[in-house]
Amino acid sequence: MRYKCVPDGMRLLDYVRGYKQISAIKRIPIAREGGEVVIGLEDIVARDLLIPGKPYMKTATMEALFDDEVVIEEKVDGHPMIALYQGYTFFCESLKVRHSVDYDACPYSSDGWPDMLVVYDVLDGEVDPPYAAGQGTGKWLTRSEKEAVCDMVGAPVVPLVFRGRVSPEDVPALADRMSSFGSSPSEGVVIKNHRKGIFGKFVNIEFQKRLTDEDTWGGVHPEQLGIKNVRRIAASVAARRVLGGGGPTLGPSGVSPERGSHMDRMEFFRRWGSSPIVRFDRTGSVSIPSYAEVGAVARDDLARVDRIARSSPRFTLRAVPNPSNIQMFEYDPEDILATRSGKDPVEKFSWNPVTGEILFVHPPQQHATAKGDADFDDYVRAIVLHRQRKVLFRPFWPTWMRRTPYDRFDEEAAAVSFDAQWHAKEMVESHGGAGWDIEMNTNNRALAEMTGRRTW
Repeated sequence: MRYKCVPDGMRLLDYVRGYKQISAIKRIPIAREGGEVVIGLEDIVARDLLIPGKPYMKTATMEALFDDEVVIEEKVDGHPMIALYQGYTFFCESLKVRHSVDYDACPYSSDGWPDMLVVYDVLDGEVDPPYAAGQGTGKWLTRSEKEAVCDMVGAPVVPLVFRGRVSPEDVPALADRMSSFGSSPSEGVVIKNHRKGIFGKFVNIEFQKRLTDEDTWGGVHPEQLGIKNVRRIAASVAARRVLGGGGPTLGPSGVSPERGSHMDRMEFFRRWGSSPIVRFDRTGSVSIPSYAEVGAVARDDLARVDRIARSSPRFTLRAVPNPSNIQMFEYDPEDILATRSGKDPVEKFSWNPVTGEILFVHPPQQHATAKGDADFDDYVRAIVLHRQRKVLFRPFWPTWMRRTPYDRFDEEAAAVSFDAQWHAKEMVESHGGAGWDIEMNTNNRALAEMTGRRTW
């Protein structure tokens, strides 16, 4: 598997056996027979449920795996690769070519990370293969650390299914789910106990037969066939590659001069993807950036959908400082953008659109360092560029809209995200921010282009 473009400093290795070597991952001796869950290697062998040619862990090892908190993640089926980058070893799966699962909703990469290259584990330090079993013990990043590092480099991460204590009997039910990266059933799950260095996988029964059947692809390996995974909405590619300028400019009515009629917000998100960047200039008019590969039809639809988020009964326009947070800042309730941390103006804040709670962040720290009363994802995150007089909002994906962070960001989620950011815009404008430029759904690439900084 080759990628033509990789970030400067990245070494991308096509080394298929790497993760199996270092993690010693094996199949967990759990099987389903009818409605019964069969546990333990001895019982699986006795019932002739063993998949030939596949290494299984011993029953005692399985018991040690589950005798602690585990992380359960979706098993993705692609081509294994290793990326050595930024002081870490990333174990990845390339989903460019379709194997047994159709991944038509794979998340996008950013900051130059190769597209369709999904991370499933990260080791502290850049470690070249070949590897030995147990070599990574004590160096594996936790799930939270992995998410933070992948966010830093712009890499998508395999979906989280469960974190905590679970019994082996529950595994088949957890694995029996649709893929978070597509509209097909998932291949299975990978279960990790990083503290003990034990890794196991459970493959759903329908894939067990398929993966051992030589006739699956007519005797030709899928990488040779080269059938690509294609995202469901091709225009979403363009929605992540904003060129800037060129779109129609509208006044407060939100009516396009070309077509005049209003488009339902759900219909827009169904047609063109979930996170269009929308900029508001200092007069309050809307500038829709032009999209590569989309053309005038999508730009006109964006114009027509201008009014999608003018009101929502679930959100507030209040700004309520968190008592323990605000005591560390110089705060003016009439002009929240003038808030200072010592001599430095605040360049980040988080705002809860449900309660109005606002959290300020000490420069140059990350949003996550400011702790509030709600979960981190329940806040609209804002970045304040004082020299440019711009306020930028990140997409909003609250915990109360999803079961896991890797549920599909569908049309309903997109509409709520836009609603929340619209209210954040009006909250800022009513608390001293009138006359500032506002941008919704900003991303790392847009930030880097505006500021020259890669990390925000």
